[in-house]
Amino acid sequence: MKREITKKKEELVRVTNVVWPGSWKLIRIVENQLDGLLSREEVYWRQRSRVAWLRNGDSNIRFFHAQASCRRLRNKISGLIDERWICPQQADLDEVLEKVSRQLSYRGRIYLDTLFKTAEIQKALFAMSPSKTLGGDGFPAIFYQKHWDIVGYTVTITCLGFLNNGDTIGDINTTLITLIPKVKKA
Repeated sequence: MKREITKKKEELVRVTNVVWPGSWKLIRIVENQLDGLLSREEVYWRQRSRVAWLRNGDSNIRFFHAQASCRRLRNKISGLIDERWICPQQADLDEVLEKVSRQLSYRGRIYLDTLFKTAEIQKALFAMSPSKTLGGDGFPAIFYQKHWDIVGYTVTITCLGFLNNGDTIGDINTTLITLIPKVKKA
């Protein structure tokens, strides 16, 4: 990929040095091609760094646990803040959360009690950043987004079963391993 980017940069220099009617169109085309290559390279390195982190994190237990502990602290609700006050004690938090649940309208409670729908599962998956994090199965979201026509039904049924019925997904790791032959018309 690096070679392609270098060639495209050289081509851009050549094209910008030539002035003839319509040359700006060619310059724009080459710039767009270069932008595409640079974007692909950025995605490649982002995915490589994520894999390296997972590999190092899994082998370096202390490092992995330190990262998890930091994440847990960052995600912990330690207080509620509004325009007038902050409540850092658990008793205050419980009182506020109890009042919030009583403040929900009938329509709000009905909405929270409705079952999840197929469209919501797909919408949530496609709202995820394509290459930000790997799933528990080692695949980034882009895998599911690109192959939704193949895996969408199974993913949706699994998610709806978990979200609506409380089905367990403990055995999901054993069901996600599939051999995909790398030959045409297999």
